[in-house]
Amino acid sequence: MKLVSILNPQFVKIINIIDSKDKIIELLVDEIYKGYKFNCDKEQILKAVKDRELLGGTVFNNGLAVPHARIENFNDLVIGIAILKNPIKVENIEIKFVVLSIISKSASNTYLKTLSAFAQISQNKELFDKVLSCKNVQDFLETVSEIKI
Repeated sequence: MKLVSILNPQFVKIINIIDSKDKIIELLVDEIYKGYKFNCDKEQILKAVKDRELLGGTVFNNGLAVPHARIENFNDLVIGIAILKNPIKVENIEIKFVVLSIISKSASNTYLKTLSAFAQISQNKELFDKVLSCKNVQDFLETVSEIKI
């Protein structure tokens, strides 16, 4: 399975100006909730992501942030992407790229592979710069498709 095949264009955002990680999370959860049928309300999902964020460990030095939440009675993987044209500072790190994942309570092999794929992209400076320079959603999806992860 290619990485691009599990990405929904509706859940990919190119953001020019935003001032906090919380607002990015709220924006992505809102978009995902509008386009995906959950059996819980949006506030539960948002609370689950924010509760997980309190535990830390979702921001990496290279500018990648991977907020996520495991949802009860949910057996899927939904990903929201935010490319920040003007990075924000969190924990003294400039966040440039956010991958928000909503996943089941049980460990998902697909989720782990997806997380690994985004980590690989972010660790390759040339590749990460190419992803970050995408001007629109279609450009991003084409770039991810070309990467062949």
